[in-house]
Formats: sequence, C-alpha cells, structure tokens
Amino acid sequence: MSNRIQTPIVRFAKLVKNDWQPTLANSLPIPRAHSESKEEAFGRIGNILGAIALPAHPRLADCEAQAVLSHLEDGDRPEASWVNFLDVLGIQPCHTELYELQPEPELFKGIVPMRWRGRDFAALCSMLGFQAASTASTKTTMELPTQWSGPLGWMQFRASSEGCVVEFRLRMGEGCPTYLPYDTREFFKNARAAPMHFVRRAWQSIGGYVYDSLDSSTSAGIGVNCAPRILFFSGIRDKKKVKPPPRTVDELLRQVMAKKGASDDDLRNIVLGSQQEQWNDDPANEGSDSEGSRLLDGLSQLLPSDVGRGPRHNPGQRKTKDSRKLELLTEDPGLLHTVADGTWADTRGLHWRNRVDEYCRFLISDAELAIRGNCFRAGNLCIDKTKLLPRVKSALRFLRPDGFYFSPTHLMAADLKDIFEHVMSQLSTCKKSDIFSPNAMNPLQAIRQGQPMTTVSAANKQKHPVQPHEIVLHAATLVNAVHFATQNSRNHLRHEEIKLLSNASWMLTQILQHTGPCAADFEWSVMMCAPLFEHLLKWFGSEDFKLDTEFLDRPCVAIELVDGEENTSKIRFENKGYVNKMWPSERLTGTYMLPLVGNGDLDGKTVIYGFLNVLFIYFWVIPLRWSSDVQRYDSTIPLSVTMV
Repeated sequence: MSNRIQTPIVRFAKLVKNDWQPTLANSLPIPRAHSESKEEAFGRIGNILGAIALPAHPRLADCEAQAVLSHLEDGDRPEASWVNFLDVLGIQPCHTELYELQPEPELFKGIVPMRWRGRDFAALCSMLGFQAASTASTKTTMELPTQWSGPLGWMQFRASSEGCVVEFRLRMGEGCPTYLPYDTREFFKNARAAPMHFVRRAWQSIGGYVYDSLDSSTSAGIGVNCAPRILFFSGIRDKKKVKPPPRTVDELLRQVMAKKGASDDDLRNIVLGSQQEQWNDDPANEGSDSEGSRLLDGLSQLLPSDVGRGPRHNPGQRKTKDSRKLELLTEDPGLLHTVADGTWADTRGLHWRNRVDEYCRFLISDAELAIRGNCFRAGNLCIDKTKLLPRVKSALRFLRPDGFYFSPTHLMAADLKDIFEHVMSQLSTCKKSDIFSPNAMNPLQAIRQGQPMTTVSAANKQKHPVQPHEIVLHAATLVNAVHFATQNSRNHLRHEEIKLLSNASWMLTQILQHTGPCAADFEWSVMMCAPLFEHLLKWFGSEDFKLDTEFLDRPCVAIELVDGEENTSKIRFENKGYVNKMWPSERLTGTYMLPLVGNGDLDGKTVIYGFLNVLFIYFWVIPLRWSSDVQRYDSTIPLSVTMV
C-alpha cells in the first residue's frame, strides 16, 4: 500500500524551461463549499497530495492517505503544509509539465512529506520575497533551527533524524485594506490581469534586469517570447581610483558651457578635477594666487557673462568637502563568471552566457564625475549616457507590477531607491494625504454620477471602449488610497490590493504603448526628471487644478529635440489658457531637459496616464516591496529538504 503514495517533485529549472506564469492565490485560506461531502473532500485533497487517483467514494483503500486526511474537518486545510504551499502557488495536479511524481514509501509523523532539492527551494523562496531571520551567508552552513518570513507566510526549518525538515505556515492576517470605493475595486478587479513572467522574477531575485537590446523603446508587453538580454549590476568592485578618460579642449569647453550659472568652485572641479582636492588639502596654498585660479580666470573671459560668474571663492575660508560618494557603473565583461550570482543563475536554469551585460561599480567623488562628463546621475548612481542609459531605460519599462509583491535583492532595491529618490522625497514631504485633491476630481465625479456604473468587462461585452475619464478617475482614486496607506506605515497591503494596483498599471501601460513612443518617453521623463515630477505633483495636488474633459482631450505638452545635443529633448508645456490658469505662476518654468526622449505632442490624459503609472510602479518597487536574501543560501542550504 505504501508504494501507492506518490508526491510531486518540483524543479526550478523545469519551471523556467516551461515559462511558468504563476497565478499566486490570496494568502487567506479558502474554505470548501458546505455542499461538498467529506468523502469527496478526501478524493480532492488526495489528488492534490499526488496519491494514485483516489476515487470520491466512502471506501478509501489507501490507509496512509486516510491517516493524512483524518484530521480534515469542515473548513480546515490539509495537515501537510506543502499542500497549502503548492495550492498558494497555483500548482494543480493538472499541471503535469511543472512537476514529476516519485514514490514516497514512508510517512513523517503520519504526514506524507514532499522532497525538495535545497537549491531549488531557496531559489523559489527568494523569488517569493522570503527573508531570513538571521543574516544569510554564502560561506557558512545554514544554521538550524531557523525561520524565513515572507508575504505568503513563514518557513520554519529544524533538524531531525530525516535531515532538514521545513514546515510552511500560511499567513492568516488580512493585511491592511485600502478602503477603496466599491466601483473602483470592481473596475480594476474585472480588468485584464497583469501577467507575471517567471523568468523575469527569477532574474530579479538574483539582481538581474530583463531588457530588450533591439529596441530601447520596447514596452513591457513586447519581447516576451524572444530571448531577452539581461542587465546585471554587482557590488563595489574595489575602492581604487578610476582613471578618467582623456579629454580634448573641445570636450572641456563643452562641459564648461553646459554648466550655465556655475560658481568658480564648480568650474574649478571641471577643469582640474581631483587636483583641486589636493590643492584645497594643502595648507600652503591658503590665500595664494594659484595657477589653477589664473587658468580659471582666463577661461572665464571667453565665456558668456552668465557662465562662471557665481559666488567668488574666498581663499581664506576652507570649503567643507562632501563626504557622500557616488557610484560609477562601469562595464565589466565576464563578471558573472567570478561571483556567486553566476552560480545562482546556473542552478536556476537561466541560460545567461552571451546574453548578460555586466557592470561593476566604483566609488567616485563629485569632482571625478565632473571630469568624466557624459554621465546621467540618478541619486548616487552615475550612468553612462551613450551605452548604459538606453539599457536602463528599456529595463525600467520591463519593470512593471505583476500581481504579487516585488521581491528584489537588497542591492537591486538600493539601486531602484536611488532611481526613485526624487519620487520618494517629494511624496514624503507632501503633507496632504491625497495626491489628487477631491476638488480636482469633482468634474469627473459629476460625469460619473450621471452615468450607470460600468466595469471593464461590461464595456468589452458591449464593444464600447472604456472612457478616459473613467480610467483617470478610478486610477487617481486608487493612487490616493495606496498613498494614504503607505504614508501611515501600513506597508503590508493585502494581496488583493497588489493585484488591483498591478491591473491598473498594466491597463495604463497598454494604453501608453498604443498611443505611441512619445507617450512612453514622457513616462520615462516623469520617472527620471526630478523637477518635472515635483512640478506635476504640486500641480495636480493644487486646489486650482481640475480634472475635466477639456484638459484630458486637448494637447498640453510638446516634446522637441534640442539643437546640437544628441539624444536630448526638451519637454515644454504649451501656452494654453487652461494650462496657465491651473499652473501656478511661481512654477511656470515649463521646460525640462532629458536624454532619450523623442519628438511629439501629448494631450492631458496621456500626461495623467504617465504620471499615474510612475506612481503605481514606485509604490510596487519601493514601499510595498519584500526584499529577499535567502538566495544567498544557494550553496549552504542542505542538499535535500523535507517539507511536511
């Protein structure tokens, strides 16, 4: 009889090979229907256990399965925790391509166990956001007992005569509701679900970004079936100085001209770089007329009056140097062959050779950054504009909410925090609980009240497209609700809210994709340009701003290339009456410079879509994330793990 029991074996590489798209269930237990008999429940749960086709019949011949299920009562879950785990993952008996069956001759304390290969188990848990209770290490063996925690629950490890035993405890708490209106919840609940791509999540769990090398403007919905490229950033390689590339006189003058309104100190850093640091550190140079100063004064004679005419440097007053170091990303081919992350990719079945662009990082100062010149700064990250920035742009377009909590490595989370630093800073200083004020949404609410409630599925059945004002209204309501929850330290939102946020982001991503490349470029601009995001946030949150059909349907933004600057565009708000009326005069700058943005004109709803989508991505990536570190146990976890 015991040989009739079979349990599934799940291999991570097999999930990658079959391009598994997880359908993660809610963390709450789902009680069975009261109309289901206990005998039928035995048969259903027995099939989940992997036992041989147990019939839904009162006579259950398999005594071991009877013992496993003997404690099943109305509304209870099966005693074997791995059944709950596979059920939450959405792996069902019909998914035969995702698992293999093997005989299980023995019970573990009356429970049919499931065997995992240690590396596969650590890889899957890292993708699901589990975190180790103690510091994870790649050098010392995993200590037992220990516990991992994640958004789905807890993994409790202990040693036994059978080796390493793990038990999954399902998270029973509901999390924090966002108190969404019923119509907004139903609107996004019935929308098209955001797809979850297993390979992308697998790379994110070890610090890799998926991007499309053929077209940097590719959005998140393209390139799914083709083999994408991977962008990988490692930690700090070493602390030695990076020798800057040699500069010609033309390049030097171009860098100086670009610093319009810069002070003499800034220009001195550009011209002399690290030599100026040595000059300032030498007490003998206090108050002297240095050769560098004479060179700078001579250079300023050739510049316009508004360049290099900032506050004069007082030689008798020492300038306090900024100790904050910048991180310069430098291409380093072959890096994955020398670090543990390459081994992690191999054990996960991720075919990465000849498909990964590897970068290490060096610590540099502001003066050294000024010497290099052609870099885009995002927080502490310094990104080369020519080669790396287009890759980063494509990688960020593949970074979209996918229906579950974002689970990066700690290093990837820190890099994304640098990229979204201006968004986080502006939202943290925003004293209002709502990003969009109620007055701003009143015109759309009035239109909405005069119409029957419509969901996305109902609109599809009637073959009528969803109206833009409905999308904007519900998306703005969802943004306000999530912002209020995260601002009040309620960072563990329910899985249901994460799904709604993901569906909303996917809807906006699809709309921006079909609108054209200029719409996606504007989203990229809001994500990377701090002044633009700040002014939009203050504009949309002001009491004077009104979300009405006039603003949604008319053009208000023009994007044009800047003469003489390659791959750089100027974003300009059109001088329209309704724009001037709602745009406070003290913030009417209206012009923003950003690389990798093309020409085009945008109407109000496209501007709102891009701004809302950036907020959805930010919430998913920063405050709602579950960073994981259990991937570091790849080589130190026991070879075999028994799950009971």
